[in-house]
Order: sequence, then structure tokens, then C-alpha cells
Amino acid sequence: MKDLIKKTNLPKWKQVQQLVLDYIRDSNMEIGSSLPSDKEFVKLSGYSLQPVIRAMNDLVQKGVVTRFSGASTKLRSRLPEADDQQFGFGYTAKSQYDAEPETRVIEMAHRTPGNDSDCQYEMRAAKALGLNAKKKFLALTRVRSFEGIAKVIHRTYVSPEIFGDDYLVKHNFEKESLISIYNGYGYKVDSRETTISARYATKQEQAIFKIEKKPILAVEQTLMAVHSSSSELFCIEYLAATYLDWEYRITNRIASRSASSAGESK
Repeated sequence: MKDLIKKTNLPKWKQVQQLVLDYIRDSNMEIGSSLPSDKEFVKLSGYSLQPVIRAMNDLVQKGVVTRFSGASTKLRSRLPEADDQQFGFGYTAKSQYDAEPETRVIEMAHRTPGNDSDCQYEMRAAKALGLNAKKKFLALTRVRSFEGIAKVIHRTYVSPEIFGDDYLVKHNFEKESLISIYNGYGYKVDSRETTISARYATKQEQAIFKIEKKPILAVEQTLMAVHSSSSELFCIEYLAATYLDWEYRITNRIASRSASSAGESK
């Protein structure tokens, strides 16, 4: 296990955390059981105590383990492993509406980020993708509707350095899942970081949703992935989404990873 953990370029504490999760799974631990001590995970990982403590504290925040001074670390719950498709919008929409969304593409463009006040998220997208403000990204905007009523606007941004300039013309984005497309290029989803805020809809969003000034849910998300030929973790997609009358439910979804292979998108 020590040799396996050394094969990835993830931060040390994330490597340790994966080691802990693997231990929980492989040991078939029962809820309430005690985990090995931090010092034992130091020996298993080959790292110092600091990344072990950070990994454990993060697992406390995720509700996986409990830790109290003077007591052993105990298993509180199991994190469900998810396949890549569970990172997709369709997976979330199924629980919300029990139906597949109708998808309409309203923009496909190879362009530089906008700089007006209504699309500052595009500058954040460029930064997350490792592009400067003068470099072009691949922008895709889709409207997701249920029973003919627009409920979601998905704006996704990817780097042409990863997918090539012909990416937008090679795929049917009204039918294909983005996650499946990424898989086809050899990429495996690892994790995502999501920011959620409430704000009023912009004029463009009002026109799409056919509403007047009304609060909406704005979501920005960095989707992290690795390629099958590498263990380097990077941002494969930046999402800026707008949800109308939507319950955004967050669960602990971690993509399964192996030694060989290491959303909301659809």
C-alpha cells in the first residue's frame, strides 16, 4: 500500500485520505469500529504526521469518522463510491424531476472570456483552466428544460489545449454526456469543488427562463480529472450554471480510482 500511494502526484494529505478510505473499504469495517492510530497511518503512508492529521480532519468534516481527544478515531459512515455518471447533471435531475431533461444548445464558441459584470465567472473559468484572459477557451452553453419549461442554464468551459480546436464540432452536445465524452478522451473524473450562491437573474437569464426579476441559484464548479496515462490531477472543466426553482442537493460523491487509472456535467 505504501508503494501504491507514492505513485500519485496528489497532495500528500489527499494521498493519505485515499489510503484511509481504501483501508476502510478493504477491511470491511463496521460503523463505530476504531481505525488504526495516526502513527500507524504514518507508517503505512511513509509520510509525516501533518498530512495524516489533515486527512483525518477532512474526513471528520465529511462525516466519515469521529475524533475526540484521548479516544481512537471511529468510523461514522461509509462514503459511497460513485461511477463517473453520478457526477452528471442527469443523475441529479432524475432525483429532482424523475425525468430526463430536454437539452438545447444556445452557444458553441472558441473565444476569449467576457469581461462585463454579468459574466465574471468566465475570468474565473480561464484561471481554473490555466489560461490567461487573452487566450481562448471552448465555451458551451446549454438550456435544460423539463416539460418544455427551462429550468437550468449550463455554461461549461474547457481548454482547447486538452481537447483540440475541433472539439465543438465533433460531438452532439444535445445528446451526448460530457462525462462520457471526457472518458472517451481517456480522462477519469476525480472530484469537484462547488460554490453555490443566491442572486437575481441577469437580463439574459430572465429572457431564457421567461421570468421577471427573480432570485435564482448560481453554481460554479471546478471538475477535476486525471488521464489514464498520468496521475496528474487538473481542472478538466469549469461550470457556471443557473438553476430556477431548483433544490440543489449535495452528497459525498467520490469517484472510484484504481492504481492503473489513478459534475455537474452531462
